[in-house]
Amino acid sequence: MNGHTGTQQSPSTFLKGWPTSLLWTGGFLILLGVAHSIVQVTYPRDWGSPIGWRKPILFGISTGTTLLSLAWVISKSQPRSHWLPWTLAGSSLIEVLIITIQTWRSVPAHFNQGAPIDRALGFVVDLLLILLSIAVFVLWLRTLKGTVVAPDYASAIRWGMTFLVLSCGFGFALVVYGMARLDVGQAPDLVGRAGVPKFVHGIVLHALQILPAWVWALRLLGVGIHQRLASLRFAALGFCLLASYALWQTLNGYARFEPNPVGILLLSAVAASGVLATALSLHSFYPRNGNGKG
Repeated sequence: MNGHTGTQQSPSTFLKGWPTSLLWTGGFLILLGVAHSIVQVTYPRDWGSPIGWRKPILFGISTGTTLLSLAWVISKSQPRSHWLPWTLAGSSLIEVLIITIQTWRSVPAHFNQGAPIDRALGFVVDLLLILLSIAVFVLWLRTLKGTVVAPDYASAIRWGMTFLVLSCGFGFALVVYGMARLDVGQAPDLVGRAGVPKFVHGIVLHALQILPAWVWALRLLGVGIHQRLASLRFAALGFCLLASYALWQTLNGYARFEPNPVGILLLSAVAASGVLATALSLHSFYPRNGNGKG
């Protein structure tokens, strides 16, 4: 096998250059989400309810994980700036805390047009989403200019950040659409008969964790650089197709996994991309021209 697996690094060496603001905030939010998982078990609420413990759990763990990934990306990008990690950490922390507080108050955190305090907090969350999206967009532009990592990780970062920017854009569109629906007295979280707007936002949100982890796994297996890059391209294609599937389902008023001909075709294409990504990574283990492993 001709893949470069890398050398063993100590935690202090691995975390060198990671912004501490993102490390501490990300770790705290993950713990907050885990703590509310315990609350859900102890004092259960309906998982799908707007005032259920689902939002503190998912927002805490998802946002915390994303912040840790962004800390890694920032450590590999140039130029460095202090405002970027602090903006990402601060806006994320306040957003998740507001969502958590509203859940404990047993009122919806999003699209709440009730009491003045609820409208004010909802407005703050929307502003934080804009601020967070701008910071993510700036970091994405920096990753396009180059990162101080090997080509396979650099590609994974660029793809992951691209999908994160798309997810932020979908999230912003979700807010605008929901507010417009509220203004005419309709449900803000529904498209057509059963479409779920947040499905599009969430489906590509964690590509920034999955794609670099895929590269890491391929390196661990000793897969060669050319196979790693080819495999990564098909994995990224899979995320593109997933986003297309989520858009199709949502815009046409279908539930997340409601069967329909186009939806089935898109999901089949996602599966095919996954198979090709895996097959290309395994190509290193097969003999080449009868001379052993490639």
